[in-house]
Amino acid sequence: MFLALVLFLMGKHPKELLTLLSLSPSSMQSILLKDILDPRLTSPQNQGVASEIILIGRMALKWIHFKLQFRPTMHEVCSELLVKV
Repeated sequence: MFLALVLFLMGKHPKELLTLLSLSPSSMQSILLKDILDPRLTSPQNQGVASEIILIGRMALKWIHFKLQFRPTMHEVCSELLVKV
């Protein structure tokens, strides 16, 4: 589910991103969402929508983390989405 979301947000398979994360898991901290979003997507005009896209993008990136123990559980994802949205 989250890989499909990353595919959608990036507009391509995240092979390079996954390779980068497997070589240097700490690089996750320096990834900016704006750098991986598909440039064909128009920027949302509504700040609330932009915040939701950022939240979902961050959750998707956490879920594709190379080390399984750093991935959030579905319960954690649902809880964070319910609180923030």
